[in-house]
Amino acid sequence: MKRFKTVKSMMALVAVVIVVAFTAPARTHAATELGDMCWTLDPFIDTLRINVTQADLTDAGLFQSLHGRWRATGLYQLPVTGHMSDSDATPGTLAFGISGSVSLSPGTNDSVALYANLNPGTLSGPFSIVVASTSPVGRNSGTMTPVACTATFGPAPGGNGTAIALGK
Repeated sequence: MKRFKTVKSMMALVAVVIVVAFTAPARTHAATELGDMCWTLDPFIDTLRINVTQADLTDAGLFQSLHGRWRATGLYQLPVTGHMSDSDATPGTLAFGISGSVSLSPGTNDSVALYANLNPGTLSGPFSIVVASTSPVGRNSGTMTPVACTATFGPAPGGNGTAIALGK
């Protein structure tokens, strides 16, 4: 009788271990939040404040999801999402891409996208943007420069006084 209870207890323990093993989250789906990073978009007044999350993938190398705010203080602000990863097109750089929507004039829904090749050591580099819902399609370019994030992170110091998406 005692042996029967021991076997029954062991079987119950094995069943619990199996259930936990098959329902526990896989490590390949975990992520680590790295915090906020901020950039100026030289020579414009636009700034980015982006939260970076590192995907803890076992075989994919560097892949970071991005979400945050792009703004030209007093003119527009848009929520953005995207990703940053090792660039296949330009080896030795990071491919950085974000997109979002904003109403640049009454009654519009304007799609804005930014792509950059960043130096992995400095996190700076050339960018280009497209405002897809304007006619003709708006395009601009410049240099992304990392800066310290502050609680009131606002307009880029200096800049040429022009907002990228508006071109004014």
